Amino acid sequence: MTKVSFYRDANGLFKGFESFGHSGYSVKGEDVVCAGISALTINAVNSLDAFTDAKLFVEADEKEAFLGCRLGKGYEGEDVQLIFRSLELGIRGIEDQNKDFIRISYEEV
Repeated sequence: MTKVSFYRDANGLFKGFESFGHSGYSVKGEDVVCAGISALTINAVNSLDAFTDAKLFVEADEKEAFLGCRLGKGYEGEDVQLIFRSLELGIRGIEDQNKDFIRISYEEV
């Protein structure tokens, strides 16, 4: 199962996310749930980097199916929040159709 954690502050502003684990929907190379999650999370990181001035701290481990992205302090602008909301929307869409293969959580940081 893939676990996606979104990190938000006390005001509800996104501060980062982590995605961890293979979904188990299908075999490697045919797992559309993993592929969808990967496409959304990688695109979010790339969009944050290309379209905002946010300082990013990114960690990845392909073998463990891990991708983590945290914002540097003071980078909570509307453009950044829009990208996070877009990621959340896409991940929720995958979860709605595949509840046995993905879990979303929220943590306050």
